[in-house]
Amino acid sequence: MKLNSLWLGLAPVFDSTPSRRSISTTPPRSLKPDRPIRIDPQVAYHNVNVERKADVSLKALSQPPHLASFSPADMPGYAYPASSGKGVTVYIIDTGADPEHQEYTRAPGNKRWIFIPEDAQPQKTDDLAAGHGTCVQSLVNGPRFGAAKDADVVIVKIPQPRKSSYIMDALDLVIKDITARNLKAKAVVTMSLVEYAIDIQQSRRLGRPVLKDFWKYKVFRLEKQLEQLIKLDVPVVAAAGNQGDEYEHLSTYPGKFAAKMDIVAVGGMEPNGSRWYRSEGGVDEVTALAAVRVECAVPGGGSETRYRTSTSYAAPRVAGMIATWLSSPQYGERLRSKGKVAANVKKLMRDLAYVKLPASEPGGGYPSNTPAQKTLKAACLGLEGWILLMNVKRHVICHVTTQLQTVEVYEVIVTKPFVFGTDSFECKSRLHTINLGSSDLNPC
Repeated sequence: MKLNSLWLGLAPVFDSTPSRRSISTTPPRSLKPDRPIRIDPQVAYHNVNVERKADVSLKALSQPPHLASFSPADMPGYAYPASSGKGVTVYIIDTGADPEHQEYTRAPGNKRWIFIPEDAQPQKTDDLAAGHGTCVQSLVNGPRFGAAKDADVVIVKIPQPRKSSYIMDALDLVIKDITARNLKAKAVVTMSLVEYAIDIQQSRRLGRPVLKDFWKYKVFRLEKQLEQLIKLDVPVVAAAGNQGDEYEHLSTYPGKFAAKMDIVAVGGMEPNGSRWYRSEGGVDEVTALAAVRVECAVPGGGSETRYRTSTSYAAPRVAGMIATWLSSPQYGERLRSKGKVAANVKKLMRDLAYVKLPASEPGGGYPSNTPAQKTLKAACLGLEGWILLMNVKRHVICHVTTQLQTVEVYEVIVTKPFVFGTDSFECKSRLHTINLGSSDLNPC
């Protein structure tokens, strides 16, 4: 699946002349520019900073569409407006943050905390540095990994183990805080802790979304809270969830509301634009950012980091981008129309989104490292044939020749690590048959 990628939409910062290559049926091992992609010498005129040693996933945020064929690693840095979220508050509803980590202590913006009462008792503060939230905070405003380096943050700490009511309790407190501090049009809410409220097995069986037991009222309450935030001119960003290998649509809330409300659901992709196989939602449901091997802070103080993979770590980057837009001379005034901020932000995201393509796709620029780009040989159900495509749902074309008019798609289990030419598979029951002459030739 090709997903919409997102970038900051800056005035021209990077430029290069791509190599001209003859057309080949074999994807290139890499596509390099004729010369290094350069920073426009007039970039200072545009009030743009460039972080030259940025993590690859951060560089991708300022990778412009005309350079989409190149790897984010080829970008000379992360380019962002000098305002960088200054004056905007990002509410991070998560497990906490490490107040002794450099990604927290060296972030220049103001920092506050909101604690969620646990069973009517004040939440203890002795476990601030939960790993999930520490990573998320660093991706919002951390000096190394943050998209909005000067934004203020409010850490809204969810007690662990988590109950479904805690998220809604947190939103109530966030709404009160925004109202009391008059932060209308000057705040963003990001939620990487989401609720898996859809019964996937029932939904697959009936062909429509089915809520789990006791979730109808909770979803209604959550919808009303989001409506309040939208009326307060506060954009809401939510991770899409990580069950895309089991269910093709969104199964999480609040992200599922993105189809009918002005909130943003964020899915995950590989750096080259291929969908991460566990990311939920289709191209019409989510905006996607890099979610694979995202470097971020981990608890323990100091500067320790780790690479993580999840849509949880794509959402805070989008929240940071929105804070950057709200603070920037280029977009701030355009977005801050009373009563329309959330809608304007979503429209801007659609305007700036573009499709990144791997080399195996027409117009693509560099190869994916995923199994989908390999031609593999295997024996499935006793029929030896060439596996032409493995897609992100772990379905595989197990038997196909040029004489056949149809191919059969089976669910596959990988029994050995992917090494070209030596892979082993077990094919389970047949899922469906694809007509080679139809529009659904590609099961992805």
